[in-house]
Amino acid sequence: MLHHALRRRVAVALLAATAVLSFPLAATAREAVDPATLTPAPNPAANPVCGWAGNQITCRSELRFTVTDAETGIFCAGGQLLESSQRHTLTQRFYNADLLLTKKITQEWIEGILHVAETGELVRWTDVDTGISTLRVPGDPSTGTGINSGELIHFYPAAGGSVSIGGRMIEDFDTGAVVQVGSHRDGVDICALIS
Repeated sequence: MLHHALRRRVAVALLAATAVLSFPLAATAREAVDPATLTPAPNPAANPVCGWAGNQITCRSELRFTVTDAETGIFCAGGQLLESSQRHTLTQRFYNADLLLTKKITQEWIEGILHVAETGELVRWTDVDTGISTLRVPGDPSTGTGINSGELIHFYPAAGGSVSIGGRMIEDFDTGAVVQVGSHRDGVDICALIS
């Protein structure tokens, strides 16, 4: 009789343990962090959401904005080339335990036109790229390295066809030195594309 009761208790205990282990455990919630406490703080207009992830803080943000008639510094016959575009960025920032930025990754999508206001000539263009900034001194964005990779720009002249530029840019924030590698080493004559 004692043996039968012991077996029943063991069976009940095994059944209870199986039931407990078969249910997924609740995920540990990330502790939120006020973005204003970080150095440098993310752009509040991008609605950053920040929280602890292990021994670091990660922030994610998204921003959509319009650029209207921005000067490019490029002059074509008839006047300066201006940019008007719709931009969309997704950014992830990484901060150390001292709340100092160590790395930033931004993906960007652009669709717009480059135009000369005085002549009405224009070219439509799109761009997709990823920028990665790794700071040498945490919290100081003027130090470290920036890599803009996967850049793919397409120009669509009114006359038809398209011109594509693929490339990568590496910038040393400490010295200002820039290295560019791309499909058009001498660039593209944008003024020749507008019509």
